[in-house]
Amino acid sequence: MGIGRILDEPIRGQIAPPWFHALSGVERMRAWSTGLVPLPPSMRLTGSRCTHIGPGSAVCAMPASEMLLAVNGQIEIWPLLADALGSALQTAVAPGQVARPLTMSVNHFRPARAGTGNLLARARVLNASSLFAYAEALVEDGEGRQLAQGTGQAAVTILDPPPPPPPSPSEPIEQPTWATPDPWQRPAGATVPVSLWETTDGKEITQRLATGTLRTPLFPLLGLEIPEVEEDRVVVTMPASEWFCGDSRTVSPSIVAAVANIAGSTCGLMTTRPGESFAGLDVYTRFLRPLAADGRPIRVEARLRKRPDDLLVVESTVYDADDEIVALASGSGVTIDDTRRGRSRRRASERALCTILFTDIVDSTTRAETLGDRAWHALLERHNDTARREIARCTGLLVKSTGDGLLARFGSPARALDCAVRLRDAVAGLDIQIRAGLHTGECEITDDDIVGVAVNLAARIQAAAAPGEVLVSSTVKDLAAGAGHRFESRGEHQLKGVEESWRLWAVS
Repeated sequence: MGIGRILDEPIRGQIAPPWFHALSGVERMRAWSTGLVPLPPSMRLTGSRCTHIGPGSAVCAMPASEMLLAVNGQIEIWPLLADALGSALQTAVAPGQVARPLTMSVNHFRPARAGTGNLLARARVLNASSLFAYAEALVEDGEGRQLAQGTGQAAVTILDPPPPPPPSPSEPIEQPTWATPDPWQRPAGATVPVSLWETTDGKEITQRLATGTLRTPLFPLLGLEIPEVEEDRVVVTMPASEWFCGDSRTVSPSIVAAVANIAGSTCGLMTTRPGESFAGLDVYTRFLRPLAADGRPIRVEARLRKRPDDLLVVESTVYDADDEIVALASGSGVTIDDTRRGRSRRRASERALCTILFTDIVDSTTRAETLGDRAWHALLERHNDTARREIARCTGLLVKSTGDGLLARFGSPARALDCAVRLRDAVAGLDIQIRAGLHTGECEITDDDIVGVAVNLAARIQAAAAPGEVLVSSTVKDLAAGAGHRFESRGEHQLKGVEESWRLWAVS
């Protein structure tokens, strides 16, 4: 299906069952991250995931997917930031309670660009009581650069009636598969050309978006339309789709905050002249009432309230279909002459110390012939979904798929080992065996690939592994000492294309 029809498709993921809220907040978030309950539809839509949960803390990852590109060519980070803040705030509540978001804010440091790997948001609770909880989060890109800082405050509410008790014992569920990838994984389609901003003002670009002569991936992903464009005012609409649900049958705060920000930033972009860009500085969002996911239209009206010499203030109001105010957002930004930005040309590559993970599906050719193309591709997609989830959970970066395997890099040997073991065990449930090989060394990193001797060694180690085996070099074994893994020697190996022999170890 085309990207313009996503919200017309049957939703993926499931809204949490009633007993979900009988768990403590920490247990709820862990139930998502460990697969005890299905991912909610909003996370299936955007690719945002909880990768780590602890008392008072949460880490969420979101792929730097082109499907999340807004009008200005930057990734909309609100789904990731709000999910991280919301997850951390939920860990502060007891069974039968919820942390109902009141406010969320963000301060932007640098643009979020599309590319390989994940954006990460690390959130922690700073204060919690029986009435309120307050958290902060930092968002970083795949290279560890800080993109934004955010905060969130929630009211602790007791559910009435209380939820039913959870089943015992709780076992991980097998999530369904689909013939097509999740929305965030699909080809992005058309974007607003960067060159157009050099020759066209922001109002003209916005008017072309409203008429459909220009497109940007985020609009069809969320079902956004621009029915009204005026001087210093823009209206954005979208349906209150069940695709936007999180842990209840209401639109997730992450989507409400995102659409408010999209309308506000589009209004700010309308002030730019050719050769200028709009840099958002901050946004403060207040959530006034829940928004039922009933499919009826949501309307966001953004107005430019204040316009001094160099600072723009935009206010956005989110209305439901009954014209009730759902949320209020206020943001500021500045217009910048692109000739003054002093952009440094990004280096074609850089060198960094990484732990490299290669995997390969055992007997993939035979399995493909036995299953047939359709069934094999469905199984391969389930493998790929599992791999992406485990890599994100261990804060790694998926560099590329190799057809029936993958290449990923990690900043920590221990995390790479954790990922390899978790992935091996997870795909066993799909009746798949993999071989995995790991090595740590200095690599050459480009925007979309990673090369070097260390990469070649990891590939050769993977080729030497037995079915179901995670094989590592002595370098990985020594650096991961104390991380809790045990190793069995596999002796000296002469690796293809490598002069000296290497001692290899299997994770036991």
